[in-house]
Amino acid sequence: MRICILMGSPKPKGNTAELCKPFMDELLKHQAEVEYITLHDKNIAPCTGCYHCQKTADEYGCIKKDDMQSIIEKILWADILVFATPSYTWQATPPMKAVMDRMFGLTKYKQSPLVNINKGQSYALLATCGDEPNDGLGLLDGVFRQWSAHSGLAYLGMYAVQDKKGLASFQTEEAITGARQFARSFIKNDVGITARRYNILSDFTAVYSFLEETYDETTLNSYLLPQYFEYAHSLLWFDYLRAHRMGLWEQNGIIVGIAAYEMNIGTAHLHTRNTHAYLLPELLEWAEREISVTKDGMNSLQVWITDKEPDKQELLKNRGYKLAHKEAVNIFKYTNPFVERQLPVGYGLIDGTAVDYAKQAECFWRGFNHEEDPPDANIDSNVKCCNAPHADATLDTIITAPNGEYACALGMWFDKHNKYAYLEPLATVPKYRRMGLASIALTEAMRKTQAMGAEYCFGGAGEFYTAMGFETICYRELWKKEWE
Repeated sequence: MRICILMGSPKPKGNTAELCKPFMDELLKHQAEVEYITLHDKNIAPCTGCYHCQKTADEYGCIKKDDMQSIIEKILWADILVFATPSYTWQATPPMKAVMDRMFGLTKYKQSPLVNINKGQSYALLATCGDEPNDGLGLLDGVFRQWSAHSGLAYLGMYAVQDKKGLASFQTEEAITGARQFARSFIKNDVGITARRYNILSDFTAVYSFLEETYDETTLNSYLLPQYFEYAHSLLWFDYLRAHRMGLWEQNGIIVGIAAYEMNIGTAHLHTRNTHAYLLPELLEWAEREISVTKDGMNSLQVWITDKEPDKQELLKNRGYKLAHKEAVNIFKYTNPFVERQLPVGYGLIDGTAVDYAKQAECFWRGFNHEEDPPDANIDSNVKCCNAPHADATLDTIITAPNGEYACALGMWFDKHNKYAYLEPLATVPKYRRMGLASIALTEAMRKTQAMGAEYCFGGAGEFYTAMGFETICYRELWKKEWE
């Protein structure tokens, strides 16, 4: 592994230089090749925005002839580029900022999709400041996150130490240990990672656990919730034949990333552990190769993310994707009052422990507005879904009509690890609509999961859910790309 450290402090023996010592020592212990470049003594002219560098597609192309030319050679040599700088007005130092601006020539923004001369490289930030790191360096950390994502490169994060007692603050055991751990994280990120095909018979349980363990309340795993992953696998329309098209990334036998489809190829989800977000460009390349579809000589792929994932938004933009669709993600918080409705006379409530699978299958089929007769496999598919590994029959809720038909039915899933409920599916047979049955069934199921420890429930979009008290927490975004 080759690592280039750009040292931006004007003090060659100051705080930032002191922090670099244990950091570099740890890298060298792990046989990394390290280049340490001080910037304070270099002649680096500011970028003047002449755009000459954008006229060349496969080389740096900056017209200025100064020390930046030799620095660029070292930058391109490295696998990881570390920016070491103190905080100057919530930013990098002037020479560091000049280098960052002059690196504009490494990315060819006029190309579609853009071209990165340093493709495959990773960035990291090693920083010092006088304030709390989140306050003093939050803005700069955000700059690097956005810059990396915009360029389609991995950002390995920031390690920062606050100056409390001058140089002594950077010679404490805590500061030294932190710098060494940060260095070791680079080594770990590069060791033992393998990519392979998903094996539906042996990998399902491990993937479900991975999605459960890595659930993030902000990004929602790009809405690749473990319950939906399981539900999709249980449906008649799921493409079992091509499940091997999904990709798994593992490190020492532990799943760290997945490129998956929902029901069929053509639409993908990309998800990694937070520590392995730098793999996202590789996951996208896998999806374009394995999960895309081809029609009339054109390839296409759609990717689901949420609007809370700026890194993925930038990655997709820069790979030529366009936003094609957007829809609300709604939840009902159990701190809010439930809607109270009474069952019409003659109607009853049962759960999945006493279910007639044929009637339930018919209810879902008609409830989703299918006018034709259901396929022969419809009942078996319903039985399979109701008996999925994490399905709970006591949470299934069915409203029976006076004539014995199933008028409304829903499935509810409970994530005890993350304390939420997930609704899928909910359907009312058309002739029984406008009677409040769906709201009664949903409220009943939500009460059950509340008693089990759930704090909120995922629902669908639309006026029905808004009237029930569901609120929008983010939006799902579907990005699409076509290419020859």
